[in-house]
Amino acid sequence: MDRLKHVRTSADMSQRDMAETIGTPFRTYCKIESGERDLKASELAIVLKRCGIDANWFLFGTGHKEKTAHGD
Repeated sequence: MDRLKHVRTSADMSQRDMAETIGTPFRTYCKIESGERDLKASELAIVLKRCGIDANWFLFGTGHKEKTAHGD
């Protein structure tokens, strides 16, 4: 999950910080970031909201990384 790692490092967060943010154990988060486990929709929603990231950019790599006021 390259975009997840990019979001985390851009936010100056450690893996442990992000694990706490999305409510998963540290080891589970490490598996998510390495691609061994999928990111649940509920976890993704937290990442997008807390970090102000646009869902289209995160999921598909299109549009702008940061969510705009108009949602585009």
